[in-house]
Amino acid sequence: MMSPTKKITLTVLIWVILTGAIFTLVMPRLSKGLISMQNNHQDQISQLADLKEQVQALKNIQGDLTKVNTLPIKPSDLFTSDLHLVNEIKEIEQYAEKTNLTETLTVSGTADKAQSVQSASGLSQVPYSIVLKGPFPNEVTFMKYLENSSFISPVVSFSVLYFQPNNATMTILTNFYIYR
Repeated sequence: MMSPTKKITLTVLIWVILTGAIFTLVMPRLSKGLISMQNNHQDQISQLADLKEQVQALKNIQGDLTKVNTLPIKPSDLFTSDLHLVNEIKEIEQYAEKTNLTETLTVSGTADKAQSVQSASGLSQVPYSIVLKGPFPNEVTFMKYLENSSFISPVVSFSVLYFQPNNATMTILTNFYIYR
């Protein structure tokens, strides 16, 4: 039989060995699992925040669309559905007349062969150019009219040949946008 001191010593030694084994073998695996769970939780929190921002953005868009639909000029009114572009060409001619410029408008395509605009459902573009001749300040005024016209026609490029104070030639390249 073992003495009580040896029994206590053996019990303490076994307890120390078991405790050491638990800390060296079991605890690292548990801590890795906890760290992994914490990382997944953080990812889910950030995904939730992103989703909340997207929901808020969609709500803002819905509110903006509601406001836009109540305005006297709707965004769809800015794109022509007239395949012959008669009103737009008349408006450009009126700008040239208002600014005392000689204007030559050349449409480089047709509505039937118009290229679709990427990322804009139902929109096609027809390129055209305008050549203006006259005083340079009048050409600048014409550009202001064109920028504020009733239809969207962003200027792709323009060039100016300046000969004399009352004799400049401006070439404007732009596009008509047709909504089909």
